[in-house]
Amino acid sequence: MLIWICDNENIYRTNIREYCCQYFVKKGETFDIEIFSSGEEVIAAQGIPDILFLDIDLDKMNGIEVKENLWLEGNHQSFIVYITNYEKYMQEAYDINVLGYLRKPVYYEAIEKMLEKAKERFTYTEYIYENDKIRISAQDILYIEASGAYTWIYPVKGNRIMERKELTDWEDALRFRGFYRIHHSYLINMAYIKRYSKSELELSTENVKLPIARRRYGDFDREYRKYRRCIEVEMRI
Repeated sequence: MLIWICDNENIYRTNIREYCCQYFVKKGETFDIEIFSSGEEVIAAQGIPDILFLDIDLDKMNGIEVKENLWLEGNHQSFIVYITNYEKYMQEAYDINVLGYLRKPVYYEAIEKMLEKAKERFTYTEYIYENDKIRISAQDILYIEASGAYTWIYPVKGNRIMERKELTDWEDALRFRGFYRIHHSYLINMAYIKRYSKSELELSTENVKLPIARRRYGDFDREYRKYRRCIEVEMRI
């Protein structure tokens, strides 16, 4: 497992590194750790970490901005663990791929909990579409569009894929994976919602905007609020 640690204070970089080493040695698992003191160093670095422990209150570019830059550059795989002293940042920090946050000072038990949580997520990955060239898990899907007896799958990264499967079938298969049918033609992954109104929503990648059927808005709004509450609770565990 590749771990990146970014904090502008050496004491926290050192502590988190030591706790991660302690955890992996205890488990008898291989690991590699890289240390950064600024968000700019993280963005310029080569590779994609499995987990990034990221201080929010950095000197120039804050941790949330670092995460957004990594996302725009195509890193949708790394799990983020935010580190902060400030409660005010927490609402902004809730997002896709964010495992949770740690308050300073950081202790071994908190690091162990986050590493275990990350391993559970890695283990749970299940591919819902695959062929000889590509495999797609539910979290890789931005939205699915109906096209008669076929559907178009729009992944977060890469070209759309046509599948001989009706949207109702996808709706049933993804019902408990954070997806919601906002329109007779669109099934969306709620993890990628950036903003929405009573008539349309915008997804957080590629500036995709999709219509919300008027009769579906009320149920959608309730489901999305419930989904966000579940995510927030999970991040605090």
